[in-house]
Amino acid sequence: MVVFHCGGCGEALKKNQVDKHIASTCRRVSSLSCIDCGKDFT
Repeated sequence: MVVFHCGGCGEALKKNQVDKHIASTCRRVSSLSCIDCGKDFT
């Protein structure tokens, strides 16, 4: 399971939750970090 860390609020998100989180929950997202590999996505 792929999990990301939100750079805006610190919440851990499953891959299928990312789009909804950005659209409605956290508009401050500057980047998402993959918890498994550590890569940042902007």
